[in-house]
Amino acid sequence: MKCTSKISPPFSDYYLNIWRPITILSPGLLVSGNCKELIKKEFPYGKIRRKRELAKFIKASNCWNLILSFFLLCITLFLQANNLLLDLFKAFVMWRYISRSFEITIAFSKDILTSESASSLDNHARMKLAIRSYFEIFIYSSAFYSAFSCDMLTIFEPVLISLFVGTLTNLSGAIDSLTQCCILSNDSTSWIFLLRCSVYIQVFATLSLIFFGFAGYLSRVKSDKKIIS
Repeated sequence: MKCTSKISPPFSDYYLNIWRPITILSPGLLVSGNCKELIKKEFPYGKIRRKRELAKFIKASNCWNLILSFFLLCITLFLQANNLLLDLFKAFVMWRYISRSFEITIAFSKDILTSESASSLDNHARMKLAIRSYFEIFIYSSAFYSAFSCDMLTIFEPVLISLFVGTLTNLSGAIDSLTQCCILSNDSTSWIFLLRCSVYIQVFATLSLIFFGFAGYLSRVKSDKKIIS
């Protein structure tokens, strides 16, 4: 007698499906997912080769995103002109600040919640990715604060604000500094409120990375040691 009952998907897979509508905020995550699917289709039978290629792609994407964030930071620190091109550039910096934060959060959460890794990345490689992503959050957040500081901050003050927020050492001081800059520039109260709220995007991304990245790495190391022992 054949069994016709279907096995329900794991809870983690069901949970990950909830994140799919949120990826609209992060087109980079959609592009990354499509590239991974192309790699899987290119190596449908060679499982080991497929995992190696996926690992190479993940490492390369992580490095290039870090380089792009640093490049944007350099531009925002030294760009002072006020014109339409600068406004478009600021809009791009804001979009990347939001989208990349969601991308990092969702990527590391999926890596932890998925039962089997699709790539050949080991725990040490994942730890390196988490460290690079932590510095990237700090860098692209500095670019965001520099672009939207209303030209009232010195060159290195946006970097210090990002450092305060990223290390959770002086969050209120960072918010007050941005608020005072916008008040001096006679910005609207609604824009000041949005700028204050945007600081918590970095907080959310940082805490998510610490929880899903570093904590997940430590839990996997402990589980591996138990298996070996």
